Amino acid sequence: MANTDSRKKSRGSSGPRRTSRLAAVQAIYQSEMTGVSPQEVLGEFVDHRARDGSLGLGSAKLSEPLLTDLVLGVAREKSAIEAELKEVLTLARGLDQIEPLVRAVLRAGAYELLRETGTPARAIVSEYVEVADAFFEDRQTRFVNGVLDGLARRLRADEMQGGKKDGGENLR
Repeated sequence: MANTDSRKKSRGSSGPRRTSRLAAVQAIYQSEMTGVSPQEVLGEFVDHRARDGSLGLGSAKLSEPLLTDLVLGVAREKSAIEAELKEVLTLARGLDQIEPLVRAVLRAGAYELLRETGTPARAIVSEYVEVADAFFEDRQTRFVNGVLDGLARRLRADEMQGGKKDGGENLR
């Protein structure tokens, strides 16, 4: 079962990039669940929730440019992201049948794997496993790891096979 509070497992302080990823997943989830546009949800996160501590992130700092890129990028490229995710999912059920918060984690991670080629794929997968771990028990975290690792191997095969360690090139 998901814990959308995100305070479930506190592993000490996290950097602005991890905090931004966690906040982006929350914003993507909120937008999907409420039907409020990603721009409006992002505005709420930046203007209110991040500043007043209601994200459950304590005093952790976040990177507003990364948060903005993730939330708006996932919305803008949703169909491309979902097409890539469907290629690695081995489920008989569709992406829409995956728990919404897991879907939000997968979409954000997939967006970074597709577009943030300057960040190593293994680092992206690891970061989103940590984000999933903040919300879920082991089963969902392992699922996120498996899907994003499969996607990374599909999109960045050379890098994932021990090729370039600097992020490589998007093989899409």
